[in-house]
Amino acid sequence: MVKKWLALPNGIPSPDTFQRVFARLDAKAFYQCFLGWIQAVFDVTEGQVIAIDGKTGRGTCDAQGQATLHLVSTWATVNQLTLAQVNVGEKANEIVAIPELLDLLTLKGCIVTLDAIGCQKTIVKQIRDQEADYVVTVKGNQPALHHYLKAAFASADEQGWELSSPHYCETLDDRHGRIEQRQCWVLADTQAQSLGWRDCHTLVRSIRAN
Repeated sequence: MVKKWLALPNGIPSPDTFQRVFARLDAKAFYQCFLGWIQAVFDVTEGQVIAIDGKTGRGTCDAQGQATLHLVSTWATVNQLTLAQVNVGEKANEIVAIPELLDLLTLKGCIVTLDAIGCQKTIVKQIRDQEADYVVTVKGNQPALHHYLKAAFASADEQGWELSSPHYCETLDDRHGRIEQRQCWVLADTQAQSLGWRDCHTLVRSIRAN
């Protein structure tokens, strides 16, 4: 493949040569070029799920076992393509990195999913400002919202659920060598908006059992 672009009279360069070349590249300039290429060849389809998640790279720490590489990435689930990544600074966290990542993306018409650390009012507002919808995991880091959700579903449980209704779904999955049961309940609700969660219209409870 390299021969298509370069004359190589002495054969393919060694891995050390490639490493030296890559080390001299301007990382920010390279990233901007790569991001421009991704945006040129990738069309965001209406309703596509864009998953945002953070990962720490294994084997990326320094000689003292510190300064591991931690990235927040966006994954287009239909196209199975990473759209952008942002490095989380050594003294920062994903709450700071996620807004930077969102700024790099065209999200109109998409559904952005985030885990609990991304469950922040400012992040939700930014997603809506970029004309996308959101699905965020709620845990104890947002106590008021978490308490409200538990109370809302407790009230719905007391009234009972019609298991054949569109507000309840149950699936069984026997892939990956295990049987996994998933249950999901859905409530139409706009009261969370009064707690500061912009344009929230639906609450979802999910339980998974092996």
